[in-house]
Amino acid sequence: MYVPAYAYVGPFPLSTILLVASLMAALAAASRLDPSQRVVELLGAIIIGAVFGDKAIYIASDLGYYIHQPSHLIFTPISTWGVMGLVIGGLIGLGWAYRKHRGQWSRGDLDIVGLALAIMLVIRGPGQNLLGVKIPSLLATLAVKFGGTAQFPSYALWTLMLLVVGGVGVLLYRRFHQSHPGVTAGLLTLGIALAWLVTSLTLPQPTVPFTVAQWVALIGAAVGFRLSTPTATFQGQHHGQDNDSGPQS
Repeated sequence: MYVPAYAYVGPFPLSTILLVASLMAALAAASRLDPSQRVVELLGAIIIGAVFGDKAIYIASDLGYYIHQPSHLIFTPISTWGVMGLVIGGLIGLGWAYRKHRGQWSRGDLDIVGLALAIMLVIRGPGQNLLGVKIPSLLATLAVKFGGTAQFPSYALWTLMLLVVGGVGVLLYRRFHQSHPGVTAGLLTLGIALAWLVTSLTLPQPTVPFTVAQWVALIGAAVGFRLSTPTATFQGQHHGQDNDSGPQS
């Protein structure tokens, strides 16, 4: 197996190629599934906002350096500051797109967002540098060698589980998108969260009980479960049935 951080296709890092491909595939899928193009605009705004947020926070942190070395903004390092910039910029883009189409959103849009996210993560998975714990030489065929140490290829496990989740998500979308909007989004969110929690158990464990990513996954699992439950999905239908069952004149 390979180490994602050191895998190149020609002069370009594999991780960068897969990242760009995953974003393009997610936008293409959303464009095909959403005739109104609201979801495409939402995803595009989040992506553009995240990119500019990442660059802006580095410029703000060391303006003089990036004035003299603007090319270094193309590939900024992964850091806490960078992640903060991505999140802040993405949220600004999300807020802008949401306000632009206020009153037009539906639960069915969540299904399209969920599928687009699953597609993006599946394509991105093989390029994520997720190297797990050391494993015995007896299981060397399952290991990736890094620095002379055999480590579990957590990125492979993550990608395989995402493939399963994404495949099930496509089937659910075809079956329930029209009749039960929101169920696909909920189950996809739950599946992705559980896939990450399982993958994280194969990674070197930190000293804290849970990492930030694990906390996010736990929250995502709870949100996904809530979206997929009959109470959340059919509450509006039940209210409508109750109103129709009232006394007739």
